[in-house]
Amino acid sequence: MTMSMLEKAGYEQYEIPTTRGPGYASVHNRAYWMGENYLGIGPSAFFHLGMRRWQNVPNYREYADRVLTDRSPINSTKS
Repeated sequence: MTMSMLEKAGYEQYEIPTTRGPGYASVHNRAYWMGENYLGIGPSAFFHLGMRRWQNVPNYREYADRVLTDRSPINSTKS
């Protein structure tokens, strides 16, 4: 019902949980789809540089603890 209402109001669904108004789209999503570099900050965030992709730890307390004690918050990497 929500998606139908948004569509009638001129919004376009471009991902399962995401809609956009006319002329607006997420810059992050375009960068992701085009294989461009992007920076993600915070728990569970992903970031991409060249051919590598990283993800931060998902738990916000562990993320904060690592950052506050000068340890890397990175949980995983993929090439």
